[in-house]
Amino acid sequence: MLLWTALQLVSTLALIQAERTHLTLSNHSTAPFIFNSLSSLLQLWPNIYHQNGHTIVPGTLQPFTLLYHARKDTNPPQSPEWFAFDPEMSHTIMVLRSGPTYLITYRTTKPARVLYFDGMSAAWGSLGWMDTQEVLLRGAGAKGTSWEKDKIRWMDDYDRAQRLCKWASSRNIEGFVRMNAGFELLWCDFTAPALEIVSHLNITVPGTPAARPRGPWSPHKRSGSELDHPDLPQRPFPGSPGGPRRGPWGGVPTAPLAVSSADEWIRIATHRAFSPQPRIALSYSKLVTFYHPRLTSLVPGRAGNGSDITMRMHRVLTDISDGDAASVAAELDGVLSRDDSGSGSGMDWGAAARGVVEHWASRLMQLQHGLNEAITAPDANATQVVLDVRLLTYMPLSPYMALGSAPNASGSALFFGKGTGTTLRAEEPLELELESAFDRCIYSATGFASSRTFTPQETLLQSSIAAVLERMCFDVGVIFSESYDASASASLHPCLSDEDDSRSRDISLTIAIEGWETRMNALVAWLDWTEWLRCDKACGWDSLGLKCNRGRIPDNGRGSKTARKTRAFIGMGATNQALGVRRVGCLDNIIYK
Repeated sequence: MLLWTALQLVSTLALIQAERTHLTLSNHSTAPFIFNSLSSLLQLWPNIYHQNGHTIVPGTLQPFTLLYHARKDTNPPQSPEWFAFDPEMSHTIMVLRSGPTYLITYRTTKPARVLYFDGMSAAWGSLGWMDTQEVLLRGAGAKGTSWEKDKIRWMDDYDRAQRLCKWASSRNIEGFVRMNAGFELLWCDFTAPALEIVSHLNITVPGTPAARPRGPWSPHKRSGSELDHPDLPQRPFPGSPGGPRRGPWGGVPTAPLAVSSADEWIRIATHRAFSPQPRIALSYSKLVTFYHPRLTSLVPGRAGNGSDITMRMHRVLTDISDGDAASVAAELDGVLSRDDSGSGSGMDWGAAARGVVEHWASRLMQLQHGLNEAITAPDANATQVVLDVRLLTYMPLSPYMALGSAPNASGSALFFGKGTGTTLRAEEPLELELESAFDRCIYSATGFASSRTFTPQETLLQSSIAAVLERMCFDVGVIFSESYDASASASLHPCLSDEDDSRSRDISLTIAIEGWETRMNALVAWLDWTEWLRCDKACGWDSLGLKCNRGRIPDNGRGSKTARKTRAFIGMGATNQALGVRRVGCLDNIIYK
């Protein structure tokens, strides 16, 4: 008779499996990629980890925004040129070079239209960081000509800037927002009425080495890479504490007041590690993504050859067809020509996606971690694990379940109910029939928005958020249903203590726990959120992450000259030092491959 308890547990779990609606969302859906990009826009750390951007978003640079441009001469900037949003960035890039340094501070006088490329779109190299810029330019022109992708001059950013600004001139775009170790603004016309000069100062640090003799040089006339220029620091971040601070050329010590310049750049840049860069309002109703399902030429590259291809490995340029490149360029032209007044729903889609991450991220990781420990711990109490899992899964789902109306219902009935066969299609508006807790969970972030006012781009964003919620709500709902019913079945005979039957019951529960762990591991891998990339040990407030973080930027070139110079330009350790300031922790174990 006592064996009946264990058998009942097994049959209960089988009934739950039979009652549950099958999830129709494909594992090859682009929804998690679109969601990841959306929730990470204008944030430093997520765009460092998912470095190969796929998203282009029009936006507005707010009036009265201060912008900084440092130079080694007193001449006004030629066009195009770059701004830093933080003076520390301009200071570091130029003060560590020989000769005098001048800082020009500008202010915007009115709203300025800009275009944002996500990912590490200001990092020079051929590894995918700048793919979207080159593909956009290709899609917008050069029809019918051969495309020699291996001839792209990745390190010649002035040439790229001129081509981007030429494209922008007929589209009322004044600049481009990009990111490497911080956010920058490529500005197309320094004589534009949207700018005014606030100050023009000689900020040369006492003790700076004299300028190295060289011939006339202009970046706008020079071909090749500025990284090869003799005065550019090959490693802009000074040496480690304890030894003499060496200059960018190795032999001359850095001026005393300049030794912390790079550290201060990292300090200020990491303010945007987990929160969006301020002063830029993105137009989500005009968001264009290379993850759109219609771009079929990119599908094989994401699928790989039977191996796991994560979002970090995705490339645009290597696989996209000319037709798909032209399609993206045409879509972007369409959204840029769209009248801003009354365009779209007005929904802040970025905030909606970030809200989902905030609600779920820590709970999912706690659940996965607990299940992993339960599987590996030799003395884990299976019954207690089931009770803990029931509690952990209940809380995030509790806003959607009416337990008080059906106190005796099974876990499956409480959450999945009836009529839950919702199939999502990213290209179509959602027709909402919230008949179950499962449905209410899926549409919790976007179900209130009216699809009648959506742009096509918003429809894709809404369905992508809903698809991510569908996967999370389904998987967590399954675990809740099974743990809820299994714990109820186990409590039918709380006084039974027969050793054999107790062992049988534990075996049945262990099988269920192993299934939950497998489900959670798959869910976490599918979502691939950067909020989970952290170490338990936090850095001290006085470290700025420099002592306890030894980060690396992506180096698919593994020691190539291009990769070495790019790492030097962006700054070794800059990618992970972001976390030290927030006391989130070190990332020594997260190695870029």
